[in-house]
Amino acid sequence: MKEKITLNFRFPTDHPNFNELADHISKAMNLLPDKVKEFIILDNKVIFSAEYKNFRANALAISKKDFLDSNYLIHFNYHIWDFDEKEITRIIQHEMAHAYLQHDSAGISQEENDKQEKEAHELVKEWEKQRS
Repeated sequence: MKEKITLNFRFPTDHPNFNELADHISKAMNLLPDKVKEFIILDNKVIFSAEYKNFRANALAISKKDFLDSNYLIHFNYHIWDFDEKEITRIIQHEMAHAYLQHDSAGISQEENDKQEKEAHELVKEWEKQRS
């Protein structure tokens, strides 16, 4: 599969960094292995969102239980811009790893959350090795 992923965004195009964030997301997603691209295109609707105000995370992968018209919503906080391009790509792919691994964030224990974070982190490292 060599085609590029086309993405849909659910945040206002008047967001101060819309074009830059959209570009980062597209680049990060198109670096993923083909099997992950197929998962995104064929099996799951993944929607991207962003906000202006303060929030406690750099980004979130929210499960379908929380966002009923898609399988995952990946939400970005405004302070994602505190990072360089390489780290933004890593954050985007980390959240996509949660979706790919079909993690469910609803009502889980801290132990399960830590386990899911580690799994997503390790998968991104694997994807990075495959690209080198």
